[in-house]
Order: sequence, then structure tokens, then C-alpha cells
Amino acid sequence: MSNYYFSRNYAIASSILLLIFSFGCSPQREINKISKKACSCGTKILSSDVDNTTKKIQMDDCLFGLDRDIKSAEQILQAKGKDVNNIRSLSYQKIEKSCKLFSTLAVLHKEKRKISDSLSKNPSLCKEFLTDGNYRVVGSNVPIEVVRKGNLNIARFTDLNCETIYKITWVNECSYYLELIETDCEDFKESIGLTIYIRIIEIIDDTIHYDLDAETGTYPQIMRKVE
Repeated sequence: MSNYYFSRNYAIASSILLLIFSFGCSPQREINKISKKACSCGTKILSSDVDNTTKKIQMDDCLFGLDRDIKSAEQILQAKGKDVNNIRSLSYQKIEKSCKLFSTLAVLHKEKRKISDSLSKNPSLCKEFLTDGNYRVVGSNVPIEVVRKGNLNIARFTDLNCETIYKITWVNECSYYLELIETDCEDFKESIGLTIYIRIIEIIDDTIHYDLDAETGTYPQIMRKVE
């Protein structure tokens, strides 16, 4: 009889542990953790007494952390055989719903940022950094890889299995236009011929900070050079 109860209790305990383990690695749980951390980071910065310029810089750090957390969650879930599709986009939706971080960030960046002192003194660094190479956009709700070849800027949306090709026209050393000339992304086909304006703000090691001016507003962006 004791063996029966032991086996029964052991089976129940094992089932409970399995449920706890599965729940601990569930996509939704990871999304909730990512959202909570990003909202905490953003709320702390926005409620601080520092000036807006400092807040913008600190918010860039929040986006870096968010990008790292999403990639870490994807790796953990993949290792456990979980579905990682849309983890990034669902995390962004959860964050916006929870604390409207990205709406607030857009308002914060309505005031155009000024180019850094280091680039003002040495503007040739902008073209040097962006002439032929591979890059990855940081903080985007979908993974975007960028390839620069001559006067072409190719943005590849890996999750959507499509790409957009832009023609680059430099205005000066640290700003340029991107004109969409070709795409196989359904959502972008009606935008062929559309032009956006890029203003480079700062370059730190392998990372570039820039503002993207589009018809719908100005958006702060971060891109990292990869080998």
C-alpha cells in the first residue's frame, strides 16, 4: 500500500514540476518578463529630473537592453523546443499596451536631436562607417538586417522573408535620402518612390545613432555594424 501511495504521490509531484517547468519557459511568460523590464526602465527615465537630451540617451540604453532580452528569450525558448515566432512583435505590443513606452518615446524625440560634437569635428566618419558593410537595426519590432553596397541600402526583414532596396543620395557628410526603388515586401509595394531622410547623430564604436524623418514623423533609430 505504501508503494502505491509513494508512486501516486511521486507521479503527482512530477506532473506539478513539469507544469511549473513548462510555465517557466512559456513564450507568454518570457514576453511578460521582457515587457515588465522595458516598462520599468522607460518609466524610471521619463519620471527623472534630467533634461530631455539626457533622457533620449538613456532611452537608447533601454532599447539596447530590450533587444538583448528578446534575443536571450528566443535562445532560451528555442533550446526548450518552444515556438519563438513573433516573440519580438508580441513583446512590443505588450510593452505599448502596458506603458505606452514607444508612443512616449516618439513624443520625446519630436525635438530634433543635434549632431554630436565628435561628428561635428570629424563628419567624414559618417560616410566611412556606412560605406559598404552589414548592419543590424537595434530595437525594431521585427528583425532587420541592412546591407550597404555602393549607393544601395538593402533592408532584409528576416521574419517576413522579404527585402526593400533603397537608393542612397548623400546631402552632406552626415545626412542622406533613401528612396525606395524595389521591394518584394507586400506592405511596402505601394510605397515605391517614397523618400525618407536620415540624419546621423552619433557613432560610438560599432553603433550608429540616427534620426529617420518620414511623412508620419521623426523616429530615433540605432544600428550596429556586424562582421
